[in-house]
Amino acid sequence: ADISRRKLRSWFLPPFERVAREGCRTFMLGYQSTDGVPITVNDWLLSDVLRGEWGYTGTLITDWDNVGRMVWEQKVQPDYAHAAAAAVT
Repeated sequence: ADISRRKLRSWFLPPFERVAREGCRTFMLGYQSTDGVPITVNDWLLSDVLRGEWGYTGTLITDWDNVGRMVWEQKVQPDYAHAAAAAVT
């Protein structure tokens, strides 16, 4: 699905914001992409919104093979080493 940032903010992100602000300590990142950027390495969503705007300081974990999918499915990383480094960053 092609979902704009406006729709994300108004429809999908409010429940996540609520639990982030109420003390949730772990989020699992899904397989989705936003504007062609996998959630696993989405700086806008993870750094700007989650950590910046919402003040989240907890742990982020990937779902099964999110790192590998950036190589073999989403094709945004050249190999597993680059994909792992991008995910950790």
